[in-house]
Amino acid sequence: MCAKRHRPLIINFENLSYSVPDANRKCPDRLLLNNVSGQFRPRHLVALIGPSGAGKTTLLNVISGTKDVDNSRVSGKILVNGEERNMRKFRKQSCYITSEWSLLNQLTIDSVVEILRLNGCRKTRVKHLSNGQKKRISIGVELMNNPPILFVDEPTSGLDSSSALQVVSHLQSLALDGRTVIVVIHQPSSKVFQLFHDVYLLSDGECLYNGPSEHLVTALASAGFNCPQYYSKSDFALEVASGEVEGDIRLLKMETRKRYERKEVKLVVNEILAKLISDATHPNETQYSSVMINLDEADSYASLLRAYPSSNLQQFWILFKRCTLVTNRDMYLSRTRIIIHILLGILLGWMFYNFGNDADKVIGNHSFFFFAILFIYFSSCMPAIMTFPLEADVFLREHSNNWYSIAVYFFAKVLADLPLQIICPTLFLVIAYYMTGQPMDVQRFLMIWFVIVLLSILGQSGGNAAGALLNVELGIFVVPSLTMPLLLLSGFFLPPKDLSDTFKVLSYISFFKYAFEAVAVSTFGYDRGRLPCSQHYCHYRDPAKFLADIGVEDYHYVQRVTVVVAWTLAMQLVLFCTLSIKVYQGKIKTALRRLIICA
Repeated sequence: MCAKRHRPLIINFENLSYSVPDANRKCPDRLLLNNVSGQFRPRHLVALIGPSGAGKTTLLNVISGTKDVDNSRVSGKILVNGEERNMRKFRKQSCYITSEWSLLNQLTIDSVVEILRLNGCRKTRVKHLSNGQKKRISIGVELMNNPPILFVDEPTSGLDSSSALQVVSHLQSLALDGRTVIVVIHQPSSKVFQLFHDVYLLSDGECLYNGPSEHLVTALASAGFNCPQYYSKSDFALEVASGEVEGDIRLLKMETRKRYERKEVKLVVNEILAKLISDATHPNETQYSSVMINLDEADSYASLLRAYPSSNLQQFWILFKRCTLVTNRDMYLSRTRIIIHILLGILLGWMFYNFGNDADKVIGNHSFFFFAILFIYFSSCMPAIMTFPLEADVFLREHSNNWYSIAVYFFAKVLADLPLQIICPTLFLVIAYYMTGQPMDVQRFLMIWFVIVLLSILGQSGGNAAGALLNVELGIFVVPSLTMPLLLLSGFFLPPKDLSDTFKVLSYISFFKYAFEAVAVSTFGYDRGRLPCSQHYCHYRDPAKFLADIGVEDYHYVQRVTVVVAWTLAMQLVLFCTLSIKVYQGKIKTALRRLIICA
């Protein structure tokens, strides 16, 4: 891992308030943060503690500037090294690690094993790790960009005491390396609490204490809250914040604010920076230190010209390799799909054996191609609905932490999925095409193959879009329900001549119709000769007669395939828009809330 030197960053916030509209519009807004102030220092692991509903995660979200916060409802100042927070720059300097981790199960740990202390798990896939190891991984992957500020929301939730201690110890080591690490933690044990250098205690959106953890009990005692001997300091602080201990809570709030408002506290920024720089360098390297800071500042301003830490080409290559690796390791997504396509090719080939060269079985041969189209589409669509939601969660977390752009991820994902979308239909078609006795004509085969591959890509794109936008249960119901009308209008169940004018117009939007007709034209059109007949009389010895009966009287293959291509591109655009909606849905919700309030 690249250990790039960062200038120490101190976060100050003054008179910070945040409110949200009440569910009952007649009631006043709910105040989640009420005029809170404080300071988070580098090389200090900060614990944000308080009872449920105290405003811990809200404060973390407001300071980090996450999408869950309506910035129009935030008042007060947020300063970084004494200057107003520049949100664009701040996003590159910080990362937000949520309480629920999202990791790709097929990946192994390699680049960050040393700092994570997981050498024994170097070749272990994520799905086989314990919860504590997964949590450390979720923290470790965010260090790939080496951010100087880490916001961590409840990293010990769902972990046993041993795993919780390991995770917080890891966070402490990151803080001691020079980072500013702020952690929301719920009911830490005594051992875990001892690892924190500073404490920020909240109650009903107000600050009760902000300072070193070793002074917490003394500060509480000054307001009449006396901690019993051998009692857990963190538990006692939570009881004070919950109003379960007698004392003067107003005095505690006043003393905390006075300590922050003292002149020496406000001027401590420059002193801390000077000390950190002095500690990080040798006495005879003062000149080097000064140059290092100037270079760091120059790099910070230059980085504003770039949207992300790495170039688009680097982002694409890393994402492409990762998506390919995940696909190759996923039994369900890759190997099982290949096996199923081979087995279904054999099954359909056996069921419709030699139908393609028998005039008496033309209708059965036509049915074979219909079921082939149906299978190829749904075998690509349904697995994507079930497997993509986890990947979408990983994408949202990584994009929100400024790893890469939506467009780069989209193109890497599409191209990485492409080989499997070509291999599976090809294996299926080669087997079934030969066994069913279709014409051994390379041009006809390639025409059918192209349609089949397009449907595979179309199904995968639609499944990914549904998986990103909906949950698995809803996606499995919605996608087939929306697809069935398109199947009914494909021309297989009812030929175009039997449709009413209304449904005839609607059939023009069915990609199944154009795919079905393109395959029929490829099989029976373009001057195919008379077919052998296994009976005394075969009505469709002339393939052109069959095409006329099903309403395909022309051989416009290119026009029909063009429509399927257009559908495929449109579905890719839908997928891109879906990913964009997922990223910006927080902003959309905020805008809608504003409209409702104004109304």
